[in-house]
Amino acid sequence: MILITGGAYQGKSEFLMQHWNIAPEEICDMAQADESAVGNEPAEGIRAVVHYQEAVRVQLKQGKDPAAELRKLAASRPGIILAADEVGMGIVPLEREDRNFREAAGRTMCLAAQMADEVWRVICGIPERIR
Repeated sequence: MILITGGAYQGKSEFLMQHWNIAPEEICDMAQADESAVGNEPAEGIRAVVHYQEAVRVQLKQGKDPAAELRKLAASRPGIILAADEVGMGIVPLEREDRNFREAAGRTMCLAAQMADEVWRVICGIPERIR
């Protein structure tokens, strides 16, 4: 598994498409996915999942454990590339549900980083390999 992280709109998707030669049809965008698809095996031919933090949001709403879901995904698709926005910076949300999401997303991405063979951070379109 490969993890790419960074702020919103910093060039994560463009980087993964260029660096690993991935076509748009090989990407699952969780920000636009049907909630019923979250937690299911990505379709055949999908090599990357972007906006993975949104999968965490839906998994929480469905009462699922995002860490367990990540482990299942990594076991079934060890070569998958995940891209997720950093959501832990800035003002702490007022709503408990939003704070719970933020914490779950952060913990899930920490787990993803531990499990990943490569970890990248993209800032202003510039990729930096962390591991």
